[in-house]
Parts: sequence; C-alpha cells; structure tokens
Amino acid sequence: MASSIDVFDFVQLDTPPNLPQYQLATRTRPGSDGVAVQRLGRWASAFEIQSLALCTDVLQGLTFYEAYCSIVGTGVVQVTWANIPYALTGVAFHVLAVELVENRPVLTGLYAGGTFGATLRCKWRLQPVTP
Repeated sequence: MASSIDVFDFVQLDTPPNLPQYQLATRTRPGSDGVAVQRLGRWASAFEIQSLALCTDVLQGLTFYEAYCSIVGTGVVQVTWANIPYALTGVAFHVLAVELVENRPVLTGLYAGGTFGATLRCKWRLQPVTP
C-alpha cells in the first residue's frame, strides 16, 4: 500500500492521521434537569506518525532526512495513508517537526521497486488543519 507525506513516498506510515472533529462542552445548572451541549468548534490535536523508507544506502537515507526537514513549517501538505488521500476528507497537514529515529544498513533486500541496502525510520509531528 502506498503512503506519502507531501512528495515523499514511504513503504509504511504506522498509524492513520488524526482528523478534525467537533469539540463539545457540556453544561448543567443547579436546580434544572438535563444537560446542555455546546459546540466549541472543529479541530484536531497535533499527533506523531512514523515513516519507513527504503534507501540504497545510509548516505541516501541522510539525504532523504534532510529533504524531509526542508518542508517543516512551509505550509500545508497532503498525506496519503494506505492509498487513501486525506485531501478527499478536506483536511491538510502542517509539518511541525521531523525526527530521525533510525538510519541503518541492512543486508541487500528486494522489493517491487528494486533493491535496497538501508532503512530510514523517522517520526513526524503533524497538525491537521481544514483549509
């Protein structure tokens, strides 16, 4: 399944993105029966998601990581998780931070796109927004 953040493709994004939802507050008054519910607005909290990318070697992994960091704070990006483009839900995301979790060599492996010699795992902090 294809997953991506902006123009960067991944073998895996570990969890689906958070989507904005209506935030509610309940109110009660002494001496009255029942509960009032008030809509406060529609938003979602920032969340973390981990990506896994396959690289030809560790140096290419560092190059990919540097490119990931270049989109931090540049505006909204689109996220696709398991072939589902979240733009269809009317939600985009701001990249708040990217952290390198692991960039390590592995025995050469095969996948549908060719061969790889390293894996790159990063932790992304994203903020969902409704443009």
